[in-house]
Amino acid sequence: MYLLVSLALGAPSDLPSGECANEVTTAKQYSGKELYNTHCAGCHQADGSGEEVYFPPVVGTPWVENPTALTNVLLRGVSGTIHVNDKRYASYMSPYGKEMSDEELLLLINYVRHELNNYPSTTDWTIETISQIRTDIEEQGNQTIRGQSGLEALLTEDMTSPKTIPPKTISD
Repeated sequence: MYLLVSLALGAPSDLPSGECANEVTTAKQYSGKELYNTHCAGCHQADGSGEEVYFPPVVGTPWVENPTALTNVLLRGVSGTIHVNDKRYASYMSPYGKEMSDEELLLLINYVRHELNNYPSTTDWTIETISQIRTDIEEQGNQTIRGQSGLEALLTEDMTSPKTIPPKTISD
């Protein structure tokens, strides 16, 4: 019993060959697919097809095709009734992106746009772009996107709002 207690209380250098030392301090780097499966697939399904009436698909929608809109949805969440691909959905999506780093958001957005949707990629959608959108949202009060009109506004604000970064495509 004494040996177990002394190993548990010992420093990493006290452990045989120091094998646990790096496991404690190293954070796991998640892939976009892992982030999607953790935060999105429970509602939107692993293939992005959604769930009738409650959770819209993330495949073939203008809010996913437009990375600025998708970033806003992830950072602000959505509530109320919306229509996607001529179907009605009424639910609430939490702003899961607020809890993610900008790098994790980029990985998630890349996965949804490229793996689930096969949208083209370029190198101009960056962590810095996401960071700027996050800052703009925080300055504007982190308001949840409300219903269909709120989603529609995301697609038109990109061209008219001086604080919103124009739509761009993401790189892998």
